[in-house]
Amino acid sequence: MSSPIKIGAFPLGVFNTLAAAMFWGSMAVAVQFVMATGAVDAASLVVVRLGVSGAVLFCWCLAVMRKEVLRIFQSAENLRDVLFAAFFIYGGQFAFMLAIYYSNAGAAAIMLTTVPLWIALWESAVNRKPPSGRTLICLVIAAAGVCLIVTKGRFDAVEFNLKGLLWALACAMMTAGYSVQPRKLLKRVNMLAVMGCAMLAGGLMAAVVAFVGGASLALTRLDVRTAGLLFYVVVFGTLIAFCCYMTAIRMISPVIVSILGCAEPVTAYVLTAVVFDLSVGIFECIGIVMVLFTVVLLSIAPSGTTQPGEDISHHWRKKEQKKDAAP
Repeated sequence: MSSPIKIGAFPLGVFNTLAAAMFWGSMAVAVQFVMATGAVDAASLVVVRLGVSGAVLFCWCLAVMRKEVLRIFQSAENLRDVLFAAFFIYGGQFAFMLAIYYSNAGAAAIMLTTVPLWIALWESAVNRKPPSGRTLICLVIAAAGVCLIVTKGRFDAVEFNLKGLLWALACAMMTAGYSVQPRKLLKRVNMLAVMGCAMLAGGLMAAVVAFVGGASLALTRLDVRTAGLLFYVVVFGTLIAFCCYMTAIRMISPVIVSILGCAEPVTAYVLTAVVFDLSVGIFECIGIVMVLFTVVLLSIAPSGTTQPGEDISHHWRKKEQKKDAAP
């Protein structure tokens, strides 16, 4: 019998990356629509998203990889790193929701493309080395592009949304934080176990803040459409998107993943313009291109250099080879 046709790892990695990007981009638009109805505020939405998705992923990890989960709680260092990751995740998600509330899903998603820039600056500060010339150039280009996006080329008080910009920047920096901070932890504990615990802990943090702040879910406005959108945010925009992303990381280079991830802000911006009937001007298009250009530029490593700690796919491949070799 002829062997079944197998799709190569690279096409599957590309597919999973694009799927994750589109799920995340469309999730942002769903979030904007839900908050626009008044059924849920930003604080409560973070509780629902992180709490439910974190609980599901945590329970799955307990059933599949109990030893990896227990490894987190058996070490004070591991538990501390997970709690730090949870703080960054919660902060990033809360800032993202407020950025959508004060601006729109497309603008907030575009701002997230500056995450590689903040990671580069973060590592420069940690390593006590001045940022490279390429990083500084990207900083200037990204700042100019973001300025065009949020002002639409008009620098008056009516068009400029300072709150939306500040929350989006806070989201990008917090996202950079949980992209860098747990790097050493991921060398000791399985990534899914770490993310399951961190997301659940972040959801609990969000619940405490929401309770103290008096946030509430307006159940009287929770119709079938809004409930369906919340389901989409949790299942497709969080769990499935995350699984697609992690699968892609195991198959292709993180550099390629970061470049293909540009589909997320593009998806969010296009859907925002279509769903909410927003006009996209030439200055906004130029700003989007400038920001995406910095992502591509930062993703290309200089010739003859490597980026240790970024590509963890070999770690997974070794484990799979050991499993295949086991009798």
